[in-house]
Amino acid sequence: MFPALASQYVWLEKDDEPTDLQARLIINTEDENSSRKTTYDVAMRKNEIAFTTYAKNSKHISLILGNGVSIPFGSEGWQDLVKNLLGQLQPRFIERVDDIDKFLGENDLSTADFSFDMLNYYGCESQYWKALKYSIYRRFNQNIWSDDSALKAIAESKYKLKGSLLLYTYNYDVFLEKQYERLYPEEKLIPITELSSIKVNDVPDNVVIHVHGVFLDDMDKGHDIVLSSTDYFEQYHLPYISKKMQCLFKSFQNDICLFIGSSMTDIFQMNMLAEALRQAEKSKAKQSVFALMCLKDLKPKEKEAIYRYYVRKRIYLISFDDFETLPNKIRDLLN
Repeated sequence: MFPALASQYVWLEKDDEPTDLQARLIINTEDENSSRKTTYDVAMRKNEIAFTTYAKNSKHISLILGNGVSIPFGSEGWQDLVKNLLGQLQPRFIERVDDIDKFLGENDLSTADFSFDMLNYYGCESQYWKALKYSIYRRFNQNIWSDDSALKAIAESKYKLKGSLLLYTYNYDVFLEKQYERLYPEEKLIPITELSSIKVNDVPDNVVIHVHGVFLDDMDKGHDIVLSSTDYFEQYHLPYISKKMQCLFKSFQNDICLFIGSSMTDIFQMNMLAEALRQAEKSKAKQSVFALMCLKDLKPKEKEAIYRYYVRKRIYLISFDDFETLPNKIRDLLN
């Protein structure tokens, strides 16, 4: 399926060690008739070319957005979010944990559970939602719209590729919707958390599907927020998953998928993706999953380990240098 994608690696012999500007690994392509050995950077470039080629001939492209696209707007990473959540609780709630830093470091999901359970125990659920909203939007500044960003590039691509770009996000915020409205005030993207009245095969073009719920900046409480371990269980393990998750599962199986701003470490997300790819393989469905990842500062062995790990999961990495260049990389891929 992927004749241009790098699939297997071997270390260079010591005598053949390349310059510092090259990766120390070489990759044998899937073309058995070719004896050409390519460096890591060439392999990443092949993945990029493969994505643009498949995208041009694909009916749909699914973008899966993680927290990395929202951080420039003031949103926090998962661990920072739960730390800030605990920090805003009254001392009587957090003094029950002897070592907060150790507690946080061991299990962030348990921290979220602890925050919610303690506030509910004391009848202060509203304080929990207030703290969560503050964590999401506290550094949000309208002046940031003047800067180029990944969200701006995604919004521009969405506008140009009407009908073919399906947007999923694991973020609670609506920064993408705000960016889109700012660029194209005659149109709006609608944040949704459920597709109960929508056919899985016919998702409207003007929506952003919030996989883990949404917290609008003018709301007092989040909607369908997935934060605690119970939330994760209900989202991913019930016998009959929601239409939202069915739609995501179908995209993993049948569409060109591109992860942007995702750490790619969420075990629930990765397990669901793996199952979708297994089923797609059995049914001989065409699917292609790519992920944008910044690997510039990693050592060659670290790059190889990461690359091999995701190839085994049938996820093909496309590298970018830094977050300043990410917007243009997105435009190159999608436009």
